[in-house]
Amino acid sequence: MGVGFDAGVAMGIISHLEPRLTYCLWGKGVSKDFDNAVKQANFDFDFAGFDTKVLSYDLKDPVGAFQMLESVTYGLRRNYRVIAIPMGPKLFTLHAALMGIAYFGEVAI
Repeated sequence: MGVGFDAGVAMGIISHLEPRLTYCLWGKGVSKDFDNAVKQANFDFDFAGFDTKVLSYDLKDPVGAFQMLESVTYGLRRNYRVIAIPMGPKLFTLHAALMGIAYFGEVAI
């Protein structure tokens, strides 16, 4: 799941889907104020009661961000039903769409 500024939406989606495992990916690196705002909007990524792993990627390195998402997707798709939830930022939405194309039929968007 790509997380952005929508306060509480990520937690609501996790609660609704009840996944066995959730990766929350957030883009950082624009400024400290931006990074702090994303953390605050997502309750400092404290999704109590859910098995979540938080990964960050550099918004100024779109190739590296794509490689990280592709690596996570590749590793999980054999044992899990992978759903990419593109809530933000737009760069993550693009990467999620590319994952849906690359792993057509294996990854839901």
